[in-house]
Amino acid sequence: FFHPNTLRQLPSGRLLLNMRHINTFVTLSLAGHPGDGSWPTETRINNTVVAIESMIGTLQRTQWTFKDSEGRITNPTPPFHSTHEVTPTGPDTYVMFDNNVDQWGFSPEWYKAQEEVGGDMDAEEPAGTGKKRGKRKYMARARVIEVKLDHQKKELVTVFEASFQFPCFAMGFAQKTPGANYLGHHTYKFRTKIWNLDGKLLFDGGYKPPALQPKSGYCYRAEQFYAKPVVDFKWDKQNPCELQLMLWDTFYRTVRGEGKLIVFVGDDVLHEESFLFSRYWQPLTVVLQLQTHWPTTVHLKVSNRDGLSTTLQLNLR
Repeated sequence: FFHPNTLRQLPSGRLLLNMRHINTFVTLSLAGHPGDGSWPTETRINNTVVAIESMIGTLQRTQWTFKDSEGRITNPTPPFHSTHEVTPTGPDTYVMFDNNVDQWGFSPEWYKAQEEVGGDMDAEEPAGTGKKRGKRKYMARARVIEVKLDHQKKELVTVFEASFQFPCFAMGFAQKTPGANYLGHHTYKFRTKIWNLDGKLLFDGGYKPPALQPKSGYCYRAEQFYAKPVVDFKWDKQNPCELQLMLWDTFYRTVRGEGKLIVFVGDDVLHEESFLFSRYWQPLTVVLQLQTHWPTTVHLKVSNRDGLSTTLQLNLR
């Protein structure tokens, strides 16, 4: 019923739990409470007292003040719907993927807004076109948002917001990358975007037109691990003409992404082959057959489906 999809331990030792179906996330304390029933929200898990310390979302729209990225109060409409990957980015600050689709009717105000504006759940063009898919007619757009909580004022402020052109029925992924940018991944469009702190789009990759998308299936998440594909290699003296390449994709993906390997000198391509990177964070091993007629210095380029690439120089003896 609640559809929990994120459980993280915060630096303070508390737990963060996100529940998609009720548009709400909570922080849980594992200690420091009497355990005698005096806390109305406490329960026991494996004989450990667990108490809800804070609860943010639809259920708090009468107790908290919600402000959007323009500083406007949005109550009673909650600031997010069907969220995924709620992740702390600082004290009382969280980044998340906002599907922006309230499928379970916890926010009547959200449905009213859709009826007034209209839109298409599966549109490729900007929302608000009035197209329909089945009985759904939405104008909402999936977003990556970062929110800041002030528990004393009971105020939630959206401090960052960047959106896709279309909503996301479920799932999705958001990340504050190691480079302090924001990443959002649309599960059903196989699409990953990265924005800087000012909301400028830095990267838009992984997208496949509808005709090329699988008839069923999706890429649940794409988390950025590296700025470009990672290449490592090892050489076996027993097989001097074989170079074993270990290749890592730029993103953590739940589907295998296309890749290409090219060996070249200047404008001359000596060897070219396509492959599929391994899923998740696993490396892919590709055996490159070195040719005796190649020059002693060649370049090797590894690229992924998003156009990100790594180029190395190989000195052959």
